Amino acid sequence: YNAPPPKGQDAVMGAGWEYTIFRFPFYVHAGWIFVAMLMNANTYLVFRNTGMERQLWAAIMSLSILFGVAVGVIFHRTSPDYTIPSVLAFGTATIALEVSNPSEYISATFEQHTIENIWASCVVITLLILVLILVRLVISGCQKLRGGGNDNQHDVESGRYVNMERMKKGHI
Repeated sequence: YNAPPPKGQDAVMGAGWEYTIFRFPFYVHAGWIFVAMLMNANTYLVFRNTGMERQLWAAIMSLSILFGVAVGVIFHRTSPDYTIPSVLAFGTATIALEVSNPSEYISATFEQHTIENIWASCVVITLLILVLILVRLVISGCQKLRGGGNDNQHDVESGRYVNMERMKKGHI
């Protein structure tokens, strides 16, 4: 017996509860795991007593990777989720907070202007992620107002997304 899909308010509540219970906690966890992985990689370099240049290079690369993942999650999916990028923005803001009041090790290892540049980079990345989340929200809202949201449908057999308008016109 296949029950018909819920309609109206039941469908909205079902989707909301499904997301809240089964997806949101895992998205938050995935975001924190990613931030922690990058932080642990940098901490490992400190533990191994690598030079200042390598530590700085690793910090810059970690921030770049974090920003790239946030942008990818925001704009790659046809129905974006904003949880992971929000967690990444929060993690970057936390790094900026840590760098704004550096530990003795950081102060002894890096020059003041380097610390200030890393702090500024963290602040800029945090703000960029938040602005990109807002841009994607506006884009998604405009698509829904335009009628039907996204014209792309997932083709299960081929594993790719197909633009339904192009298919109707015979372009695919």
